[in-house]
Amino acid sequence: MGTLLQQLDLTSEQSQQIEAIREQSRTENDTLYQEMQANRSQMRSHRASPWARSLFTDDASSEQLRQQHQKIPDLSQQLGDRRFEMMLQVREVLTPEQRTQMATLMSQYQGRRGN
Repeated sequence: MGTLLQQLDLTSEQSQQIEAIREQSRTENDTLYQEMQANRSQMRSHRASPWARSLFTDDASSEQLRQQHQKIPDLSQQLGDRRFEMMLQVREVLTPEQRTQMATLMSQYQGRRGN
């Protein structure tokens, strides 16, 4: 998103506001991302061989394993929600013309990535 924003001819005030939004988001997302990585690592220890060997040998209950497994998509959803909220905050800083230009740039970028 940073590269795309650079193409919008932002004012210095807009740049400062957007950088503050991005920095706050980065700090919050880092914490969630680290928590998600820790949960993935913990689940890997529960799935020691191809998928499920320790699911049969681990002392954890099925419910405990289900809860641990569910944490990963929950955290991933939270990260996605925060990215969306950050984009809404950035949107509020942009002029209508910049919003239109940003939408075009994002479409082009996603097209190049095959999304």
